[in-house]
Amino acid sequence: MMIFWAVILVVLFAFLFRWLGGERHEKTEGRTSNKKALEILKERFARGEITEEEYERMKRRIQDE
Repeated sequence: MMIFWAVILVVLFAFLFRWLGGERHEKTEGRTSNKKALEILKERFARGEITEEEYERMKRRIQDE
């Protein structure tokens, strides 16, 4: 009976660890990809590939995510 409860506790702790760790990972991942997207956007604007209006519109869209 004690082994049963030990297994239940291990499963619960593993689930909580993955759930909390996954949430934190997603937030970090989002910030990283937004930062990279802004860097790429700045480079495209600097090279003249997009207009200032396109740059501002895309920048707002990236920052809203």
